[in-house]
This record gives sequence, C-alpha cells and structure tokens, in this order.
Amino acid sequence: MTSFGGVVLALVVLLLRPPSLNAVDQQEYPSYRTESLDYSVSHRQSVCERQAALHNRSVLLRDALRGFSIRPWLPLGSFSVLNENGSIDASNPGLPVLILDEVSRRGNFSWRSSFGASNADGRNFTQLLEWTVSTYDLSAAQWTKTIERINAGASFTQGWYDASIIMVGLDERRSKLNVWSFLEPFDWQVWVLILVTFTVSGLIYLWMEWYNDESDRQDLGRKPTETVYFALLTATGDVKFQPSTNYARLFTISLCFWSLLFVSAYTANLASFLVVKNTPKINVESVGDAVALRLPLCVLESSAQESIVKSKHPDAVFVYTDPALGDRGPLLGVLSGDCALALTT
Repeated sequence: MTSFGGVVLALVVLLLRPPSLNAVDQQEYPSYRTESLDYSVSHRQSVCERQAALHNRSVLLRDALRGFSIRPWLPLGSFSVLNENGSIDASNPGLPVLILDEVSRRGNFSWRSSFGASNADGRNFTQLLEWTVSTYDLSAAQWTKTIERINAGASFTQGWYDASIIMVGLDERRSKLNVWSFLEPFDWQVWVLILVTFTVSGLIYLWMEWYNDESDRQDLGRKPTETVYFALLTATGDVKFQPSTNYARLFTISLCFWSLLFVSAYTANLASFLVVKNTPKINVESVGDAVALRLPLCVLESSAQESIVKSKHPDAVFVYTDPALGDRGPLLGVLSGDCALALTT
C-alpha cells in the first residue's frame, strides 16, 4: 500500500500562485479536533487505487486526486495559522493555508471541509510530527526536515524556505554619540602631561627671548600666550617659530620631533581604540565556537534546532524558552539576557 504522502509530495512541488477562493469549500472550522498525541483515533484515508492509477499512467498527475477530500492537520497555539476560535482567518489565512488552497485548486480536490486541528504548544515536535502523519493525511505546518524525522517515517515535500540553523545575538557595537571620544586613546593623566609639556615648551622659548632678544626673528619677548600657542601648533605640523640662534633652533627641532612622536602615538592608539570598540563582545563564527565558549543558547525544546545541535555537540548549554511564545521565544530570551545566542532558522 502506498501512503498518501507520495501524491501530496508531487503536488506541492507546483509553483505558488494567488489562491482562487472559488475552488475551495466555504467551511472554515476544523472538522476533527482529536487531542494531540492521541493514537486511538485515525483520520487517514487510503489512496492506493489512485496511486496505482497514477503509476499505471491511466490518470494524469493533475487528475490523481480529482474530487477527493483530503484531511490535513493544522496547528493551534503559538504556531497556529487559525483564529483563536479555530477558524481560518479570511483576511490573513497564513502560508500553509494558501499553499493548500493553490494545490487543491490545481489538483481539483478539496480540504477545507475536512481538516483537523489541535494544540501544538508544549509538545515534543518530533513526536507531534509522527502523530500528525499517522493520524491525518498530511501535516500542514512549517516542519524542518531532519534525519531523525525521516527515519521516523515522515515524508517531506520540496522545501519552500531555507531552514538552515542560524545564531542570533545582540549587536552591542552601537553606542550613543560621544563628543569627547577623541580623547579616549589616552588617559586623562597623559593629556595633562601633554598640555604641561606644550605650555612649558612655550614658556622656555619665551625665556630664551628674554635672555637674548635675537633668538627669534619675531618680537616674542612680551607675548607668553603667543609662544605657548606656537608650541601647540607644532602638533599639527605647523611651525611658527623663526629661531635665529643655534640653541633656539635646536630647541625648536626637539619640540617638533616630540610633537611628531605624540601625533604618531595618538594615531596608533586611536586606530586600535576604534577596532576594539567595534569588535563584538561575543565573536563566534559557528555553533562549535559558541559551545567551546560555553555560551548559553536559547532554543525551543524538542525542536529541530536542538536535535541537530545536540547530536553534534552533546555538551552544548541550552536554555529552553516558553513553548507558548513559539519561534519568538529564543529571540526574546536573548533580549531579556537569559542567553547569549538564539538558535533559530
């Protein structure tokens, strides 16, 4: 006997197009509300004759389910595409509903008058998937394909979104504008010593003018603020001194060389400061890096993400989030500080 999944697998591969409401039934409430993981009831149907006709080429693929009423399962709870009362939302039915509508339109079968629904929150997702495909014709939800689930007997259709595992963390590099950040490459004590050095250098040049008024071609003997100002300008590479004696020239060269060392050190520290400031506190390139650093990872318990990571990294530190929050749980866990990274798709 061939399972129903083989036919649906071929049908869902069809490209999506806007759904036609004229081709679907108008009943919007689930016909079956069997409790999740209750194996005492089954709503599966046999499509062996239709499958055989398809393999014998006595019927075309587009007509294999013509006139048939399939029984899919839709989740309730945080992963639900249904309203709180269990009905299909006409204004925003959700992607699984749109896919079922389009496939049923192309295959000339129905599903809205025969679908089932039950709560998916707080369940082991792999066990829930096993139960849905054992109880209904198909499970219409955003399931992630894993080896464990395939080995359990689940048959997946062609994927329609990338379910690769990603890690999400906080971007802590953003900071408010600080107008004094240009001072951060040096400690305040260093800045005080630098200002004292320039001030004393300007006063020494003034003293040389007092000692010999021909030390500079300019008249600086009575201008202390002028000599201090000229000393500060050497840090920019602009030399306003015009020494005319050898000792004044030697002093000016020494001051310029010291300014060169100061500017070089400031530039190097500034570049290093900017690199360190913009480096994330958590620098990981893979799940293995996060596990090696013993970083707590927020994840939904029994999800595909947990199963895959745990199989490769048994010593990973997991923080399980509230199932009622659904896919938002791990992300909210990162924002609240419960974990460093969130595992999601």
